[in-house]
Amino acid sequence: MDAQAQDRAHRIGQTKPVLIFRLVSAHTIETKIMQKATEKRKLEALVIAKGNYTPSFKYFYNAHPFG
Repeated sequence: MDAQAQDRAHRIGQTKPVLIFRLVSAHTIETKIMQKATEKRKLEALVIAKGNYTPSFKYFYNAHPFG
């Protein structure tokens, strides 16, 4: 599912469920991009589930080792 497309549909007033179809060719850069996006979503869910997430940008900036 492409979350950006779904969000865009709801921003323009869609109230019913939205189905998103994404066509990806095998053995292309698109395949790698989809794999990376899936890994990123899994990592995000893991961090949020563990309770290590704070929505405050200020906290991230102060905790960042290079900030």
